[in-house]
Amino acid sequence: MDEAPLVLLWGALFLAGCGMTPDIVLRNSAGQTARCEGFFVASGWGRSRLLSKLQRECVDDYQRQGYGRVPE
Repeated sequence: MDEAPLVLLWGALFLAGCGMTPDIVLRNSAGQTARCEGFFVASGWGRSRLLSKLQRECVDDYQRQGYGRVPE
């Protein structure tokens, strides 16, 4: 039996559960920029929430220091 179609099917199912959150760029009044990096998220809702929370905390930390989000 040819295993190639089965391998392709499993690969497609794995990638369907993966995603990438975009980087968030911030800038302060002096023109310095900071970046809160996005994350590659392999399937798993709890893991995705954790990584999103880490990125939000990164943004919050910079905003407390006077940085503002740069529009995409």
